[in-house]
Amino acid sequence: MEPLAALAEAMNAATDTDSWSYVDTGIVGTDTIRVGFLYDSAAVSEVGDFAVLDNSVDPSFDDDNNRPSVAQTFEDEAGETFTVVANHWKSKGSCPSSGVNADAGDGASLLERCPDRGRRVARGLARHAPDGRGGR
Repeated sequence: MEPLAALAEAMNAATDTDSWSYVDTGIVGTDTIRVGFLYDSAAVSEVGDFAVLDNSVDPSFDDDNNRPSVAQTFEDEAGETFTVVANHWKSKGSCPSSGVNADAGDGASLLERCPDRGRRVARGLARHAPDGRGGR
């Protein structure tokens, strides 16, 4: 079962509702860690398709050191739309032992510069959101 489907099912059982849902992105990227959206469909609804941010969308996004980001636009009960970008930056594990992304021992962990670059690119994705109004 899709992990987010299982979470939505558990939320619906725990709250005795059927309003919890998720954005079905399938597997994005090659990492076992996944990002996604679990939401209350009584409060918001999906607008358009989700978008994936990786190197194929923006060459400055470093696929080797960042997991792909996923964006989804939602509409609330008042008709206002907003876009959420889900990220899970790499920070440890297969990090280099030298260079700008090595652990500097300053508490910021590893790959400090890669997530920073990824955040800048993700903000650009949010500005051109999949909002059904000509955005990505």
